[in-house]
Amino acid sequence: MFQRGLAGGRSLATDSDEFCKEREAFATLQFGKWPEFVRNYAPWWATHTLDWLKFGKKVLVVHFEDLKQDLFVQLGRMVSLLGVAVREDRLLCVESQKDGNFKRSGLRKLEYDPYTTDMQNAISAYIKMVDAALKGRNLTGVPDDYYPR
Repeated sequence: MFQRGLAGGRSLATDSDEFCKEREAFATLQFGKWPEFVRNYAPWWATHTLDWLKFGKKVLVVHFEDLKQDLFVQLGRMVSLLGVAVREDRLLCVESQKDGNFKRSGLRKLEYDPYTTDMQNAISAYIKMVDAALKGRNLTGVPDDYYPR
């Protein structure tokens, strides 16, 4: 337990307050800025991606899962597209550091789904739109696990 200032007074906080903090965070996500963020960012992501596909002269699609599976090959594809000469030992050096200091520590799994049904439907529609555009250019489509659950 610890003391917490509340409206000029003091109260005792217990471990059960952690549950309250999570519920408060959930309410903030659902009724605060989170819906606005999803409503604005999801269409921006789709438009941004579709513009690259439409106007980009050289486009290389690399999914995160591809990087995790074979970083060396994907890095080779990237530097090849850029026309940059990179020695193989430099790519191997990067690959050997993929689990190094710059990796995020494990993210805490949410105990609730922050996406409403409407959000999931909108996001799925944008993903399908991008997926069709990728496949229309004979590029790798969006992985199935990108869709909201």
